[in-house]
Amino acid sequence: PQVILLVLVAQLLVVGPGEELLYRNVIQKSLYDSVGKPRAVVLASVIFSLVHIPAYSAGGASLTGVATTLAAIFVLSLVLGGVYARTENMIVPAVIHGSYNVLSFYSTYATGGGGGTEALAWLF
Repeated sequence: PQVILLVLVAQLLVVGPGEELLYRNVIQKSLYDSVGKPRAVVLASVIFSLVHIPAYSAGGASLTGVATTLAAIFVLSLVLGGVYARTENMIVPAVIHGSYNVLSFYSTYATGGGGGTEALAWLF
């Protein structure tokens, strides 16, 4: 419980914005010229989802559980990528991403799922 507030603040102010800077402002934007904006959003979302496999497959998670989580991450990433492509404003997807992480983490914590080191997987 003492770490929760710190983790939630980190999700909102560091993890969400940091991932958005990398995946939208660097990866997605660098793909615009070669594949166009729509494909760049999809490709950046695929990369974003695949990078999350280690965090969600640790601890003996079922293949179905991992696949479901990655599908949700992919859809979220499509939304974030679309928002960034449309607004060309990094703050909007960063706030959405950080807020989503906070709600997801807190929901997992509040329902008793993923305490201890599993909860810290959200930091990575």
